[in-house]
Amino acid sequence: MTIKTFIPFYDIKNHPDEVLIIDAHHPLGFDLSHWRGAPVPEGCEADTSTEIVLKALEKGIPELNKKYVTNNHYDIDGFLGIWAVCNPDLAIQNKKLLIEMAQIADFREVNYNNPQWKLALKLVCLLNKLEAEKFYPPFGAPDIAEKEMEACVPKYH
Repeated sequence: MTIKTFIPFYDIKNHPDEVLIIDAHHPLGFDLSHWRGAPVPEGCEADTSTEIVLKALEKGIPELNKKYVTNNHYDIDGFLGIWAVCNPDLAIQNKKLLIEMAQIADFREVNYNNPQWKLALKLVCLLNKLEAEKFYPPFGAPDIAEKEMEACVPKYH
């Protein structure tokens, strides 16, 4: 699989058809997203973008060979999806943990039947804590919506 370079969302226009878009939607890239209206590859349907990415990795879809990856905001589901395409072997090995983390982070839902639910919850709390300490609180970007695309870029580096 091609090594990925994270680019800011607004740079998609400079790399049409070369970008994986995780947990977002843009017509010039290939979406792996649970967002309404984003096309999902057949057999990859799921409630979170992280799980969609993991299913795409397991299926080995050819679009995963794109050079760039991005999204338009920082949240744990998007972060885990991007991490998964950059670390596919580790992601597949930790599939159940990553799916549980994405569910907890995006929907505040815990699957108590998953033996890793406590670890997933702890890791989500840690990621939220680190985000608030190093950058700004979750969903607290200055001038929120418009600035989030730009403000989230350092979080991926």
